[in-house]
Amino acid sequence: MTTISNNNNIAQAIYLGSKDKKGHELNLYAKEAVKFLNKKRLLSKAENILIKLKEIVDKEEKIVPATVASANKLSPHAKHDLMRILAKRYNAKEVELSEILDERLLGGLKVEVGGELIDLTLRNRINKLKEYLIEKA
Repeated sequence: MTTISNNNNIAQAIYLGSKDKKGHELNLYAKEAVKFLNKKRLLSKAENILIKLKEIVDKEEKIVPATVASANKLSPHAKHDLMRILAKRYNAKEVELSEILDERLLGGLKVEVGGELIDLTLRNRINKLKEYLIEKA
C-alpha cells in the first residue's frame, strides 16, 4: 500500500508543480521531474506515476474516461449521444470514449466508467426479463 500512496503523492506533487506552467517553462519542469525520479531511483515506477497523474488531471479538468464494448462499431450519432449522456451523468466537461468490438455480444452495449459497469447488453436484458417473469409466476 505504501507504493500506491507514494505514487499518488509523487503524481500530486508533479501536478501541483506543473499546474500553472506552459510552453518552455512546462518542458523544463518535466525534465526536472524526470531527473528527480531518476535521482530517487523511481523511474521504474514512472508508468504508475503517469497513470495517477492522468487520473488527477482528468479529475481536475472534469474529463471522464469511458470504455464501450459493442458487437458493432457505433455510428457517429450513437457515439455522440452516448458521450453526451455520460457527460451529464458524471458531470463532466468531456468524455474520452474508447471503443471495443466484442463479437460475443449479441447486441447492446457494455459501458465502463471508473469502476462502474453499465450493462445494456441484450443478454442482460433477457436475463432480467426472465427473472421478472419467474418472480411473477
